[in-house]
Amino acid sequence: SSLLVPRFEQAETNISFVNHFFIKRNIQDVSLKVTAVNKNGQIIDSITYEIDEPKVYSLFLDEMFSDKSLTSLYIVEFFSGKNLFIPFPAVIINHIGVDFTNSVHSYNRILNDIFEDDEINRNHVRESSFDVLIDDNHDTFFNLVSGPFEIDDNLEISLRNEERTLESRLDISQKRLSASNYFLGDLITKEVKENISAKQYSDQATILPPKQNLFYGRLLLGVMNKKTNAFSANHS
Repeated sequence: SSLLVPRFEQAETNISFVNHFFIKRNIQDVSLKVTAVNKNGQIIDSITYEIDEPKVYSLFLDEMFSDKSLTSLYIVEFFSGKNLFIPFPAVIINHIGVDFTNSVHSYNRILNDIFEDDEINRNHVRESSFDVLIDDNHDTFFNLVSGPFEIDDNLEISLRNEERTLESRLDISQKRLSASNYFLGDLITKEVKENISAKQYSDQATILPPKQNLFYGRLLLGVMNKKTNAFSANHS
């Protein structure tokens, strides 16, 4: 089972989880492998830990590798000779900055095989459930993670309120296994931005991301402070 964890320049990257493999199923031979990947989707290094105690684990991923500035994201994988039963572990991703902490449940993973891909990606759905705030001090952003293949496609953004509907399309080009931030303030017109600023949180926003094979991925969406880069975000 696995998950992908994006790294942000303004924050330390931490994961925490209860060893439910041990506590619920008495599985003690579990290994955790953390792989650092650079912006070109190439491996930097990997480290493996034994997960064999009935406790909450808290791991600072940046501290495991010599130069975190090279890292775009981390692949976190759990291995065992026993049946782990679930492919998507209950891991909390924490980004800890100078004046903020953001926590979110793990929300994406590389799929195990083409049959799981057939089941998981049968329907290509829009991502929703996020607030839109754009003003002099804040912007709404989303973090898009790519799976095992490069993205050369587009995504669709819809912003709707009582007065207007905005539909736009954005070309996306990302290397495999990379994470990039996109800000709505950079993607919309001045007139729409002023309309949003006047009526904050009034927009119903949805995003149709690029379709990715062998990958299950929600978006990380939230609001970022333009001055401090502190952010509050959740998965779609």
